[in-house]
Amino acid sequence: MSNSLSHIIPVAVLVYSVTSMLSVGLGTALRSVLGPLRDVGAVSRALIANFVLVPLLALGILRLLPLDWPLETGLLLLSTAAGAPFLVKLTEAAEGRMGTSAALLVALLPVTVLYMPIAVPV
Repeated sequence: MSNSLSHIIPVAVLVYSVTSMLSVGLGTALRSVLGPLRDVGAVSRALIANFVLVPLLALGILRLLPLDWPLETGLLLLSTAAGAPFLVKLTEAAEGRMGTSAALLVALLPVTVLYMPIAVPV
């Protein structure tokens, strides 16, 4: 049973991520996705929160709670990676603005690709 689950779970996560992003892409106008990206202040705050404050919070947690080395590494890796595909579903469940949620992912994910190779070795 657990052997079959170990093969199904990665596929299910991939399908979930792709279909969530497709639902936003097909259900949201391009204007409502690109519009929030024009607000330089909001985009700057989102970038600072995700790439400065969250890693600092993770370091603070590690100072307060001593964890095993693998758990520390995992927490630091998660804190340097911005956003997640399920953000779209959380926004949908909260009946939030899907365009803003998608714009945030559009801004954060490419920066993550550039940021993590620099931050992880440090």
